[in-house]
Amino acid sequence: MLHEASRIIGLSGNLAFGNVAVGANATRTLTISNSGNSTLSWSGLSTGNGVFTASATSGTVAAGGSGTVTLTFTPAAATSYSSTLTVTSDATSGTNTTTLS
Repeated sequence: MLHEASRIIGLSGNLAFGNVAVGANATRTLTISNSGNSTLSWSGLSTGNGVFTASATSGTVAAGGSGTVTLTFTPAAATSYSSTLTVTSDATSGTNTTTLS
């Protein structure tokens, strides 16, 4: 029996950066997982705010595997920041957004 290809994206990691001084930066790790049965390709990662940047903006995740992306927060002013991170991919299901703060 032929099984339909599935690419199920999941995002995880502690993406709360805490208090960071202006002029300094902090990093956190985003894990992109694929619980499907076919390789997941992701072609974009949008942080929604220029104070959050990513070490990679595309990649692949093998079926049943995961990969990591380093996110860096560099505050421009002494204020509270939050944003939605969105991963653009060929996923057939799953959650492709998470919150940055």
